[in-house]
Amino acid sequence: MKAAIIRQHGGAAGLRPVIDSARPLEDVRAATERMEAGEQFGKIVLTVP
Repeated sequence: MKAAIIRQHGGAAGLRPVIDSARPLEDVRAATERMEAGEQFGKIVLTVP
């Protein structure tokens, strides 16, 4: 079902994730707290050095 919807709307190349913020891995606690509080709009990305 999901594959049919994706094809109908231009394929996976037409989909782009919404990024709320990018944070270093050391800030995992703050990122988790933001997510649990429901303050983010989109994905929170943790960057690894």
